[in-house]
This record gives sequence, structure tokens and C-alpha cells, in this order.
Amino acid sequence: MYLARLGGAMAALPLLFAPAARAQVNFEGVAVFKTTMEGKSFETTYYSKGRRSRQDISFGAVQSTSITDYAAGKGYTLIPAQKKYLVMDYKELAETAKKMGKAMGVKREPVAPPKITATGHKETIAGYPCEHYLLQAKAGDPIDFCVAKGLGTYQLGGGGGGQGGRAAAAGFLSEHPEFRELATLFKDGFFPLKMTISKGGKTVMVQEAIRVERKSVPDVLFAIPEGYSQLKMPSLPGLTGKRP
Repeated sequence: MYLARLGGAMAALPLLFAPAARAQVNFEGVAVFKTTMEGKSFETTYYSKGRRSRQDISFGAVQSTSITDYAAGKGYTLIPAQKKYLVMDYKELAETAKKMGKAMGVKREPVAPPKITATGHKETIAGYPCEHYLLQAKAGDPIDFCVAKGLGTYQLGGGGGGQGGRAAAAGFLSEHPEFRELATLFKDGFFPLKMTISKGGKTVMVQEAIRVERKSVPDVLFAIPEGYSQLKMPSLPGLTGKRP
């Protein structure tokens, strides 16, 4: 549940700061994060270059890799144990969801940004200074982010990663006064070095960077490895078999 909440929060961030991101430089390099929850920990290695990102997650014997190509609007999930890969076409998924909603008569609710409050607390994580902000959505406890502003913009895959979706979001959010304020606040970049999720005032999950290195990242890291074949799931719209 907490992983889903973290994923949801991180997936929303590219949309929150889409107007500012157009004028920002994305982070290029590698960062290693340690996530701790319920007394257990696992590591995530994050790579970013241009408009592509990759996450390698190691959770005990379970290994997983996800790659997002923002320009193409597609996400790739690698399954090393089977040498298979799955492709998600986010733009197609968004169009399908839009058509389904229209057919069912579902009205889109107005998008409102979460409240973000600076706490005034600062610290240094993985050798970089960051400032703490509380992100408060409509429900639940606020999520605490320690944000570095000089590393560039953090990118994460998700439904908002598609080219069409991000462009539409940037255009819409730039017209929203509160979103413009957020974009101005993080105009120098947004890279969360630490995230803390709480429930009822009790910390239940912490993700913190243990290494961040700005450097050139090889393109091969964002490609499907040789020898992998597509895992076909035709019953799900938005799935394709095209390699990056």
C-alpha cells in the first residue's frame, strides 16, 4: 500500500511541475535510493538521460527494471528471469481511457494541485544540500520531500510520461495560478533526495538517496537487451511490441 502511495506521489510530480520543466534541464546521471518500510529495506538504482529514465529495483531475490522513453510516450518493463519485456504505450492508454470515460458519461473532475509548504528544515544528503517541503493532498498525512534544486529535474515513468499527456498537462497547468506558483518555486530544478510517508503521525516509509552522481549515462541502459522477447498481453489496450 505504501509503495503504491509513493509511486502515485512520484508519478504526479512531473505533472505538477510540467510548466517549469520545459525550461529546466533534466538530471543526467545515476542515483541509488534506499527504501525502508516495516523494518525491511531495498535499493533502487535510478538512471536518467535526456528524456529517458530507468529504474533497477532489488528486493531480496526479486529483480525488476523499468524504462521510460518520454519522447516516445512509452514504458518498458524487463523480466530478467524470463528474458521477456512488456511495452506500455501511455499515449494510447490515455486515449482509450478518454474514450471509455466519454462513452460511460464520466465527467473529468477539475485538477487541483496539492498544497506544498516549506518547513524551513535543511540538510545534506548524499553530499547535496536539500530543503524539506510537505506535500499535502486531499486525503492522508502530508508527504515530506527533501528537495535539491541544483541537480536538475527528476523524471519518473508513469501515465503522465507520454509525450501527448505531458504536453497537454503542461499547457493546462500553466493556466492554473497555483500550479504557476509551484513551477516558480522549483524553477531551478526538483530532485527529491529523501521522501518520508507517515500515517497517523507515525513514519511508515522512508526513501533516501545514498549516492548521487552526475555523469554521462550510456544509451544502452535504455534499450531492451539482446535475447529478450516481447511478452504479449493482447487483452490490455496500450500494449505494443515495438522495441526502444
